Amino acid sequence: MVSLISSVELKKLNENSKIAFWGEGYIAAKTFEKTGVIPFFMLDNNPDITGEKQFGVTIKKPSQENIFACDAILITSTSIKEIAEQIKKTGYDPAKIFVTPVLKNVYEIQIFESQSFNLLFSSGLQTDLGIDKIGGGGLYRIEGSFDDFELKKILNGSTHGIIIKEKSIICINEKLGICILDKNLNLVENHIIPKGFRAHGIDFCENTKKWVLACAHLDGILLLDEKFKPYKEVIFSNQKSFYDNIAQHHCNDVCVLNKQAYVSMFSLTGAYKRGIYDGGVLIFDLETGKKVDSLYGNLLMPHNIIFKENHFWILDSLRGKVLQGNQNEITILPSFTRGFEILQNGNLLIGQSKNRNFSLLKNDKKHISLDTSIVVHDRKTSISKSLHLPSTVSEIHSIVDINKIQ
Repeated sequence: MVSLISSVELKKLNENSKIAFWGEGYIAAKTFEKTGVIPFFMLDNNPDITGEKQFGVTIKKPSQENIFACDAILITSTSIKEIAEQIKKTGYDPAKIFVTPVLKNVYEIQIFESQSFNLLFSSGLQTDLGIDKIGGGGLYRIEGSFDDFELKKILNGSTHGIIIKEKSIICINEKLGICILDKNLNLVENHIIPKGFRAHGIDFCENTKKWVLACAHLDGILLLDEKFKPYKEVIFSNQKSFYDNIAQHHCNDVCVLNKQAYVSMFSLTGAYKRGIYDGGVLIFDLETGKKVDSLYGNLLMPHNIIFKENHFWILDSLRGKVLQGNQNEITILPSFTRGFEILQNGNLLIGQSKNRNFSLLKNDKKHISLDTSIVVHDRKTSISKSLHLPSTVSEIHSIVDINKIQ
């Protein structure tokens, strides 16, 4: 993409350079009004205005001769991408092509929309449509751009947590257990998880060399050695024993920091099935297995606790909120947010699942989305755009950027 130039930079460039404006009309006029810069001449693709004048400057056709007759070209049209490509085809130096500061918003939008993606996301749906059909639970890949991407199922069956560790992708599949895939997404090995635990989140502790699984039906975390052999269960509370051995906390994700495990769940007290949604994070010492403390406590169905950029991040899923640190609201979506990643360019990936619990919100929201998509959110500008998914994939749990594989 060509460069956006500031008013100050444009004035300085104009002192010693012959600048051509490409694009006659309102934007060129606003550029002159904002900067006082009058072009050496103007270029425009419209043959009907060739030879006419703006600012007393002649409008020429964009021939190779005219393009190379100027020291720099300033695009003064919203067709930034198309004009830039047209200029580049002539062999003109791209470093000499600029966009007027008047089009700052348009430029930022075009930069944002030109992103490409190489992502994995998981769906925990119990529906089994097979490996060749898009839909139901599984591990999926998205590769391409906003307007043209390929959606492919990599693993079939209910799938939840995904992490990247060095050159491998590790995910939790209900049938296959802990799955290890290489960077080409080939299944290298898998390790069966004890039945009835329903593992969701997974992370690894470098300090203790332990794997940690957040297990929804266990109502606790399962610790495994480096070779994925289970050796210890850490139970959240005794609440399960009072209710026919049915889990009462609904844990879903885990983040390991130093020697502690941070586990997100619907209820810290184990009372969400009785209408108490005191959602938050319990903290456990991985060496002793003892509960250390808790975070939050007022979240509705939280998911995807992670630690990045020196902050904890968590999704207040039912409210559609992305929270950073001490409940700093980064953005709010009209959906059930589940699945979170931060791209290398700083943009956020936020999964939207079909909201099946919207009645719990009552009057808190005036717009509730039933779409399934991955929202790409620019924190600097607050603009966003979605990668929309078919209704057969109505649930997202985790998202990772494959480009982060070392």
